[in-house]
Amino acid sequence: MDAEHRTWIVPPLSGVPDELTPTEDSLHGAYLNSGRMSEGLARLHSTSVIFKQAAARNDKISTGSAETIARVLVATQEDVKHHLHTVQNRFESEIDDFRSRLDKEINLAHAAMKLRMENELKDANEGIGRKLEWTRSTVAATLQDAASSSHDGVKEAIEVLNACGTNLQRDINSTENNYMRSLAQIVMGNTWSAALPEAMRAVQQPPADNQQPPPLYVPRGNDPRAAATADNTRSTTAEDHNASASRV
Repeated sequence: MDAEHRTWIVPPLSGVPDELTPTEDSLHGAYLNSGRMSEGLARLHSTSVIFKQAAARNDKISTGSAETIARVLVATQEDVKHHLHTVQNRFESEIDDFRSRLDKEINLAHAAMKLRMENELKDANEGIGRKLEWTRSTVAATLQDAASSSHDGVKEAIEVLNACGTNLQRDINSTENNYMRSLAQIVMGNTWSAALPEAMRAVQQPPADNQQPPPLYVPRGNDPRAAATADNTRSTTAEDHNASASRV
């Protein structure tokens, strides 16, 4: 174990003065540093070459990648265009089919609606016709009943009117009779009222040749004076009669 881990040491050179022995380490270190620097330069050169190769490869790869990406993008664009064109054609075809189906359905619906409306109108017309016929018959029967009732009512009204006319005629005749009776009584009263003072004066005055006769009395046939007196008396009596009639 100790032999394996033991470091080999260069034996001291013979004939080397002791004053030069300390410089051995310096030379050794300088040599080692020179070797290390040479190795570092070699590695740096190798790294530079590797970088150049990598850059060249990267440029080539970038150029190839760009071309590849461009080709891929162009192909993708063509595929997308083709897909969009296909989708558009399919969509237009579906729209045409849908429009055709919709037109057919609309035509069928229109025909069905037209047929249904025609049937409904036919049924409605038949119902209206039946209703009108029933109304006509009902109105005719009602008018016939009304005509019969009106005829009977008119006949009854005429009979009642005739009865009322008869009663009214009787009442009018009775009223006229009573009126004429009252008017005669008024005339008689007025005449009596006009003749009574004359009679009283005739009784109170003494007899004389120029004594006036009673009113409405003509003692000597065609005596003009007596006729004038009678006319005046009749005029007074007629005026009193008219005044009494006006008051009544």
